[in-house]
Amino acid sequence: MRTIKVFAVVLIALTVACCANKRTIVSSSGTTTVETNAMRNTLKVTNKRGTAIIGRGAVNAAALGLPIYPGAIAAATGGMAVQDASGDSRQVSLQTDDSFDQVYQWYKQRMPTGSEQTHLVVKGGSVASFAQGGLSDKDQKSVVITESGGKTAIMLTHLVKN
Repeated sequence: MRTIKVFAVVLIALTVACCANKRTIVSSSGTTTVETNAMRNTLKVTNKRGTAIIGRGAVNAAALGLPIYPGAIAAATGGMAVQDASGDSRQVSLQTDDSFDQVYQWYKQRMPTGSEQTHLVVKGGSVASFAQGGLSDKDQKSVVITESGGKTAIMLTHLVKN
């Protein structure tokens, strides 16, 4: 029985190790490391300029400091986190079957007064955006809501400049 458990643990470890992938690319501009996680849904790229992580699970939406629409789920594109000399940028894509207007009204009630930047409703697609912090501010947050094809997408972004 103990041999079966040990074998199962070794098999699982080998499976995870085989599924994860790491490549190092050396060129005249330096070394770049490209990694995928075991589930192959996140890509991490590291070089002398910084690190970028892209895909599902790349960003924890709750850590952005922005309201998260109830029931919204991670979009297929997931998120992106970039750390380099200029700062730290994190972005996550969410989606919901709720109407654009429902999502817009929910964010309008929860974002600071005066943060609404855009609200455009047209046949076939709509967009609204909210922003905290100006372009010259060290800490910037934004929410962009778009509607297309019956789905409502929500893009949450948090940028902290060095």
